[in-house]
Amino acid sequence: MMFSLIYLFPILVSTLVLSSEFIYPKGLPCKVHNRTALDCSKRKLASIPLLKEDNVKSLNLSYNQLETVIGTSFIHLTSLQELDLSQNSVKDIRFDTILPLQVLDFSYNKIRNISSDTFTGLNKLETLDLSHQDLPYPIPQILTLHGSPFISTTSLKKLDIVNCSLHSLPPSVFSGLHALQELDISSNSINVLPDSVFQDLTNLTHLNVRSTRPPVDYSPPADLFKYLISLQYLDLSWNYISSLPDTLFVNLISLQHLDLSRNTYISSLPETLFVNLISLQHLDLSWNAISSLPETVFVNLTSLQHLDLSHNHISSLPETLFMSLTHLIYLDISYNSLSTTPCKAIEGLQMLSTLKMVDNKFDYITCPFVNPTDLKELFI
Repeated sequence: MMFSLIYLFPILVSTLVLSSEFIYPKGLPCKVHNRTALDCSKRKLASIPLLKEDNVKSLNLSYNQLETVIGTSFIHLTSLQELDLSQNSVKDIRFDTILPLQVLDFSYNKIRNISSDTFTGLNKLETLDLSHQDLPYPIPQILTLHGSPFISTTSLKKLDIVNCSLHSLPPSVFSGLHALQELDISSNSINVLPDSVFQDLTNLTHLNVRSTRPPVDYSPPADLFKYLISLQYLDLSWNYISSLPDTLFVNLISLQHLDLSRNTYISSLPETLFVNLISLQHLDLSWNAISSLPETVFVNLTSLQHLDLSHNHISSLPETLFMSLTHLIYLDISYNSLSTTPCKAIEGLQMLSTLKMVDNKFDYITCPFVNPTDLKELFI
């Protein structure tokens, strides 16, 4: 059986054939699967071995001891599309050599700086994972994004920067990412989100900014999401938000899922906050400090199916509050301060199948349900 020779270090080594898997002789670090996937993981490598193989499309270098990675190390892998460098100790990276990479995983490393010349050779990159950059103890360090660090990766569709100890984002940090569809910057400690930070992300469909704030009350800029006209999923939970500008979501006509839960300082909602969210299906307002709701706050949410208002301080619900929610299936108003069952508010919810009213101030239900056959779950 004929196959290509693969070079590791200065030694020329032929492979041993075992079914569809090729394994290097004992003492050398890598093995090949189906001629196209090279696995060099968990080999205690402190440097990247010399690799020459035209057919390799996937390379796994995870769980090693690498500290520096440069693009020239992979220049002979002319077909390489996926590169996994996760779970190393990488501090310095530079990809200024043109490579055909589409997927790059740098999660769980120690990267501290990324600038506009870090990824200049990766114009075909579609997925980039920079999440979980380790914070060495006891010396405090943070990941810093300089200027427009992704300006060369214009094909990028998915970007993950979760839990990187980010303290700030430059206004132009996402410049040029017009193809980006998914962005996760959750679990950081960003002091300020510039109002223009997302302006180039007109094709973004998923945005996770969960737990991105330090523990101080905060009001996001009114124009923060102005350009996200394609957004379908938005998570703003755990952010210590104290108030929400009434125009914050005005352009999010495609939004289907909105999570505003566990912002413990939110005590009220602007009447027109959700007015343009005509596609919204899931809304979570739980674990806030809401004491009352404007009568028309949900008026245009005709597509809404799931509404969670639990763990607030709501004492009463306007009779017409849910009038427009003709497709609502799930409603949770548990753990509030309702003294009587909100009969008028819920009686028009013809499609409701789950109703939760646990731990309020009423002891029993004082009103009949208009269509009890549709109600499959009732918690009181």
